[in-house]
Amino acid sequence: MFILETPEDARRLHFIGSPTVRINGRDLEPNMQAIKNYGLRSRHYCVDGKKVDFPTKSMIRDAINKTKK
Repeated sequence: MFILETPEDARRLHFIGSPTVRINGRDLEPNMQAIKNYGLRSRHYCVDGKKVDFPTKSMIRDAINKTKK
């Protein structure tokens, strides 16, 4: 876990918003890797075409399982 306090922290860590969950340095949503708009702000995840405030347990589980392959 990282604590970010400044916009410079966000740029340095490629932080696109909170909460951001990464497994082995990779974002849970692969398409977010291309985002370059870093900052200290809220983030949403896309689940079944809807915006949600947090990633689902299955998103986290799937990302962990992909690292085992």
